[in-house]
Amino acid sequence: MSAGSRDGERMLAELERIKERAGMSFAQLQAAVPYSRSALHRYFTGQAPIPRDALVWVVRACGGDLAALLRLWDAAQSDPVLGMRPVAAA
Repeated sequence: MSAGSRDGERMLAELERIKERAGMSFAQLQAAVPYSRSALHRYFTGQAPIPRDALVWVVRACGGDLAALLRLWDAAQSDPVLGMRPVAAA
């Protein structure tokens, strides 16, 4: 496992942790952010790379540590396992 994949896994684990801590389902999270429930599910499971803007929305909606998640997101961008690639901000 490469360092990049560990970073990606850590980022996804932290996203799940803050979602659970906030007590939010994907449906509730969808109501708080401009992303569909299915897109959120793909991001959280690593089936699709999470855009930076989506990460910011999710972390703010869940009350997480944005700076920490952005550091993990930056580190995960070269993750070959999760297919993370830089995603341009909208």
